[in-house]
Amino acid sequence: MVIAVDQIFSPDALAHALDSVSRHYPHVRVQLHETVLNGGVEMLYDGRADLVVSGIAAQGFLGEPLVNVEFLAVSHPEHPLQHLGRELDLRDLEQHRQLVVRDSALHQSMDAGWLKAEQRWTLSHLVTSFDMLCRGLGFAWMPTTRIREALHMGTLVPLPLALGGRRETPMQLIFRDRDRAGPATRALAAALHEAVTDCCDEHSIETND
Repeated sequence: MVIAVDQIFSPDALAHALDSVSRHYPHVRVQLHETVLNGGVEMLYDGRADLVVSGIAAQGFLGEPLVNVEFLAVSHPEHPLQHLGRELDLRDLEQHRQLVVRDSALHQSMDAGWLKAEQRWTLSHLVTSFDMLCRGLGFAWMPTTRIREALHMGTLVPLPLALGGRRETPMQLIFRDRDRAGPATRALAAALHEAVTDCCDEHSIETND
């Protein structure tokens, strides 16, 4: 079974779903591809994935709503943007380094979220972006699925943006072919729905937007 899951999806929910399925189908081999933006959809088009979790709609496929993923604009508390003493706007952000995660698609990649900042570091994984943020090396919009603990600990803090500090991306669950999907693939789809209810139904993080 080959699954493609966007990196913004909750790692807790993903682990919970995979563990649940493995208990019922212990001999099913799972290939997990952690994708970004169009990466999962491209695998679907190429016939390389049985099940995809993505925030990008796939033309010709019927996706089913799974969960909304919230993003926050954040930085290290000692980042210069945190010490301007006022609300921030786009012009402020353009003067500082933005961390952007590269689209994992090979043929139809897209730039999403880049504000045309003069400095940009393009990374391959959200884990790397998180590490750079915690080192004070830039700012980024990060999914709260990845930064809840860092926000709670104060390692990262929301940027005081006048507008746009919080965003939401609706995630979809997409079968390559639902009618021909095997029992393990169907079980994983059901487990993902159950997992987001158990793991993602939390109170939103309070910000000052």
